[in-house]
Amino acid sequence: MRQELNRTDLQISQTDSPDPVAAGTSVTYTVNVKNVGPNPANSVAVSDTLPTEATFVSSSIPCARAAQSLTCQLGSMEAATDRSFTVTASVPADLVYTRGGPVTITNTATVVNGAGPDSDPPSNSSTEQTRVIAVADLSVTAATTTAPLEVLIGQTGSASLSATVANGGPSSPIDAVLTTTASADSGLTVVPVSSTTAVNALAVGSPRSVGYSATVRCDAPGAKTVTVTTAVTTKNAVDIDPDPANNNRTVQFSVDCVVPVGINVRPGGSPNPINLNTDAALAALTTVPGEYGLPAWLHEYNHHRPQTACGNKPPVTRLTSIHRRALGCRRDLALGLGARRGRG
Repeated sequence: MRQELNRTDLQISQTDSPDPVAAGTSVTYTVNVKNVGPNPANSVAVSDTLPTEATFVSSSIPCARAAQSLTCQLGSMEAATDRSFTVTASVPADLVYTRGGPVTITNTATVVNGAGPDSDPPSNSSTEQTRVIAVADLSVTAATTTAPLEVLIGQTGSASLSATVANGGPSSPIDAVLTTTASADSGLTVVPVSSTTAVNALAVGSPRSVGYSATVRCDAPGAKTVTVTTAVTTKNAVDIDPDPANNNRTVQFSVDCVVPVGINVRPGGSPNPINLNTDAALAALTTVPGEYGLPAWLHEYNHHRPQTACGNKPPVTRLTSIHRRALGCRRDLALGLGARRGRG
């Protein structure tokens, strides 16, 4: 008779939040128990089995815990009433990484009426599945370049960049990719223009330095600017970066593309000293009119105009090789380049 008086229909349901949940954060299950009736339930208890991958953090009501199992006492419930409580569990930061991709975890909750039978036992149990994904705030925290100040036209120089990438979590580690792209002003080429480097298992608190090397070539005179941009992204499309604004960093460096000329201050003299504390008039030899952007008349002067100091012959006749060699038949030869202190 006592059991019949306590026979009632208890129902249990639950929800999770958030779903999906980021590895390295917590998920909260809200458990709801309802007494459909027709009688009171005088000894209601919920057994909650946490996902094997999760760790208990807290509950909104007192619960006895044994490993992954919780027993939560709700006491008496009148017919047509319900009660809710929450259970929070943490998800390991490396769960998605170690499993090779997103994971589904399951929480199971069961309600019992200790004072009597349940008229609908199938409604006494509930399972809630939660998808676990990787979420990591990737960033490029620093980028520095090393490059030559000057490169002779027609020749090459080496440039490099060092970028620092970091994982701000919460998921850790995570596979990332750093892409570096370079562009330059007209008259200077950079090879390669892009480079991609894998940054695997990037962990929170362990930033990584990634290098990029390039060859620069000057094809026209003047100062040239090279712009290098680095960008870090997640390697796997299903992984999420919550703040892409800090994924990029741009740096610039300048290269002075220099006309390759030889100079001779005192033709025939050895050595040919020059006092760099004063200005000196130097000649520049071109092989075709207007080469390197120099005045066309300079080619005429060097190749076709007879000079008394050269035996009434053009200055070029004094050279054994005319490929950008030094020339001069007087100390004050016509124009060329003013000597720059400290740069030769």
